[in-house]
Amino acid sequence: DGLTVAELPLLAVAEASQVLLEWNDTGEMEAGETCLHHLFAAQAARSPEAEAVVGRGEQLTYRELQERAHRLAARLRTLGVGPEARVGVLLERSCDLVAALLGVLAAGGAYVPLDPAYPRERLRWILEDSRCAVLLTRAGLTGLVGETQAPVLDLDAAPAAEPVVAEP
Repeated sequence: DGLTVAELPLLAVAEASQVLLEWNDTGEMEAGETCLHHLFAAQAARSPEAEAVVGRGEQLTYRELQERAHRLAARLRTLGVGPEARVGVLLERSCDLVAALLGVLAAGGAYVPLDPAYPRERLRWILEDSRCAVLLTRAGLTGLVGETQAPVLDLDAAPAAEPVVAEP
């Protein structure tokens, strides 16, 4: 008796075990390990002086990036950003963009990416449709969205000497 093509195994027993069991053994992460900004903070604590991000002629260590993110998170919290709050992030790709995303997460909010290369109408629609609590941007980019209901947090106007506020 022969087997039909449909009855032939696609993988050997050892290969099937590896693919289906070993490679898929993801387990569940503990609740404290699931937040990106917590994972980043742990890495910053392990190697604070290591280079974390490089962009447009600027480089930041983990410590510097963590400090920027914490300062921004504190400012966002004063504007009411917390759980369930969305923050529109209209920034070009840079070290400040990375700090902004970490800052929004550290404040407890969710970020809505707004690419400056998008057409003005698309940016305005995304901002309105997502009902962002705050628009985080730079002075030179605010004209891309026009008038908005959300308060605008201009990174260029941010005081440079704000105290670093640790996460709760």
